[in-house]
Amino acid sequence: MVQILILTKRSVLLVFLVTTTFGTAFAGVAENEDRLRILQEKKVSLSYEVTRALVAKGLHEESAKKKTSFLHSAHNAQKLDSLLHHEALRFPKEKVIEKLTRYALHDTPLNLDSYHDLVGFAQSIYPSLNKAQLAALSCIAKA
Repeated sequence: MVQILILTKRSVLLVFLVTTTFGTAFAGVAENEDRLRILQEKKVSLSYEVTRALVAKGLHEESAKKKTSFLHSAHNAQKLDSLLHHEALRFPKEKVIEKLTRYALHDTPLNLDSYHDLVGFAQSIYPSLNKAQLAALSCIAKA
């Protein structure tokens, strides 16, 4: 009887350890999936809003979609999300959409991997950037 009781306590402990370990591992996977889903939604939302702004300026919808095709990659969506939510930057979404619309309308190339292009884009929103903002732009360009 004592051996069965000890075995049961060990079994309960073993089950507890296994469930907490796997629960944490599965939670990490679910968290990454949620983060990717949110990024995809933001990407769609941002590109849709820029496309809608181009249509409002008189472009046909097909032309507007072609001009905003650079926004459709997950890589660019992540960098634009960083511009919107980075601690040092936090650019207003409306201004980012306005500038992206202008870039797309005039077919101005925007390489989000280029520090120079990112600084130019950021200065079109805020003309004077401080050192913390420039450092944040450097980090975003390298990511």
